[in-house]
Amino acid sequence: GDRVAEVKRRTSILFRLLSSIPPIIGSLFVKRLGVLTDYAGTLGFVIALCFPALLFIYSQRKAYCKRIRRDTFYKTFLTTEYCATGLFVMGAILTFLVLMALLFGDIDY
Repeated sequence: GDRVAEVKRRTSILFRLLSSIPPIIGSLFVKRLGVLTDYAGTLGFVIALCFPALLFIYSQRKAYCKRIRRDTFYKTFLTTEYCATGLFVMGAILTFLVLMALLFGDIDY
């Protein structure tokens, strides 16, 4: 009980500290930290859209190669390789567009 809560609390503190280190290091080299967070924010598209889609696609292919049944109780029309590929492409396009807007746009910093 108490031991588990203590471990969770320490783990939470550790990850909070780890997540605060990159902005601190970045602030040593960048005058305006907002610029750094703008570029780091584009990773949100990759993390939220591209990685899950790629994980789905490759796990489906791996299951097929190992002759494991790929259908589950939760299968819908959205859990197809076509939808996952579309999600990946959309994430890649959004990441590209946001990066281009940051690099060449009329954004006032």
